[in-house]
Amino acid sequence: MESSNIPAIPSTDAPARPFNRLALRPVTAKELQILRLLGQGFRNKQISIDAGIAQNTVKVHLRRIFQKLSVSNRADAVAVARQRGLLE
Repeated sequence: MESSNIPAIPSTDAPARPFNRLALRPVTAKELQILRLLGQGFRNKQISIDAGIAQNTVKVHLRRIFQKLSVSNRADAVAVARQRGLLE
């Protein structure tokens, strides 16, 4: 048999990431308000006061924001929001 010059496809051991349905949804008006306050450096307590919602509700919004922007922390959420033109 002749050897082929086609390189082998390297295998990866990394598991496939699950599909993130939330990443396809737009950021809501309330999430945008939370993002803006986050961009100003506010903590959850101050965000809850300014937004008129409970601190646990702020946490829920942050989790959804992180999922929609495919990030895992506050700093990355603000950076990605700025890149996408959601924040000035």
